[in-house]
Amino acid sequence: MDFDAEALRRDAAESGAELLDAAEIRAGLARGIPKKIEVLDVRVVVDSTNACLKDGPIPARNRVRVCAADFQSRGRGRMGRGWTSPIGSGICFSLSMRITGRLPGFESMGLAIGVAVCESLETWAPGALSLKWPNDVLTADGKLAGVLVESRLLDGDEMLAVAGVGVNVTSPGPVGATEATHASLPPAALAEVASRELPGRNEIAASLISGVVSAMFEFREHGLGAFTRRWRFYDALKGEHVVVTSGGRVRAEGVVEGLGDSGGLILMQGGERHEILSGDVTVRPVVEVGDS
Repeated sequence: MDFDAEALRRDAAESGAELLDAAEIRAGLARGIPKKIEVLDVRVVVDSTNACLKDGPIPARNRVRVCAADFQSRGRGRMGRGWTSPIGSGICFSLSMRITGRLPGFESMGLAIGVAVCESLETWAPGALSLKWPNDVLTADGKLAGVLVESRLLDGDEMLAVAGVGVNVTSPGPVGATEATHASLPPAALAEVASRELPGRNEIAASLISGVVSAMFEFREHGLGAFTRRWRFYDALKGEHVVVTSGGRVRAEGVVEGLGDSGGLILMQGGERHEILSGDVTVRPVVEVGDS
């Protein structure tokens, strides 16, 4: 389905929504971040911000490219699930980075990005956010944000890493629930848990992009070890009895001990300690009989 950018602009204007603006976002970036960004591409509509970068030009070494959009017609979350939200209600953006040589633990980059999202939003929602392994940002009401990390092999020993983030800022409504519904989590929004009045989306986007740019460079240099303690601070599942599924089949069930040093989910099952490493699993709390 094709979406007309001008029609979407009119819809945004009628609803009073603020459209994303490259100049405003760049002006709000944290100190030192603008020089790390080769291109900041802001569009009204794209198929997917991840696809825009994954299939696009390769950034120079030690630089990143950023694509942000007011609306994604084919936005994606984990396991190919859709991620869409009404124009002006959320923030969707992706960053691409060139990586030279082998990067141990690359598959855990999404955990680092999740930490960056939480830390970037703490200004407006202190103490209200948590992380559900592997890549969901939660509030007490449901799923606030998601992270999707992909890669593309380049020539020689180089790789392109692409990290996408989708955040519900205002109430997402039924369209914004698309990805979360598949994961048995209702959608949540930053506005619902903010401790003070939220600024415009451009200021929030600048904070998020600054945090994720910093996290990608930190991860490239130091790996997951720079984020494990911070991730555990936000851990939503520690101590919970959960089941882990993959491909519709139950893989494990037990009590969550926490995040392993390699990025896996540590479960205690039958007195034994198991680490779940696969990135395509779904974790959900067990509902006891009689619960309502």
